[in-house]
Amino acid sequence: AGGTAGAGGAAHCSAAHSFFFVDGNHNSPHPLLDVQACVRYATATAMIVMHDGVYESVGDALRWLESIGWNVAVYRTQQALAVAWRGDVQPPSHLPDPNVAWNLPAHLTAFDA
Repeated sequence: AGGTAGAGGAAHCSAAHSFFFVDGNHNSPHPLLDVQACVRYATATAMIVMHDGVYESVGDALRWLESIGWNVAVYRTQQALAVAWRGDVQPPSHLPDPNVAWNLPAHLTAFDA
């Protein structure tokens, strides 16, 4: 069983960072704990990319980020890559493969895609 940022990753940082990539334990509450740890060490302008948005627990983490003022979007990829950002930064634009009928899971449909 892998740890979370709260248990051993970002929790041991002493410096602020502007970019985080989260791909850890997908069982609740771990994605939420991961992004909460990232936010503690995020600069005023920062981005968090999350893998595996197909998991509802990742959606919970994205909703929490949005509730504290972060912008959130989901990319139509096989694993529903998600991005949250704040400050003077814009996530990369994404053009989904037009040959694939991308259907976002219900827990992600509220986010821009």
